[in-house]
Amino acid sequence: YGYKILIDGKVYIRQEIVPAIEGNKHFSSKEEALKFGKCVLRKIKNKQSPALSKEEVMKLMDEK
Repeated sequence: YGYKILIDGKVYIRQEIVPAIEGNKHFSSKEEALKFGKCVLRKIKNKQSPALSKEEVMKLMDEK
């Protein structure tokens, strides 16, 4: 699983592994990838860096 962020129909971000943590952990489900993608999109819309910190990643992974 993974997510893509498109801008003007072109891929801006393509993420297939969970960012900001050690190793190459893949998203465990479509829902988990979508949750991360929505967070990144929200940051872009708020004119923030799309990068996720380790703390943000851990919080997203803990959400049900």
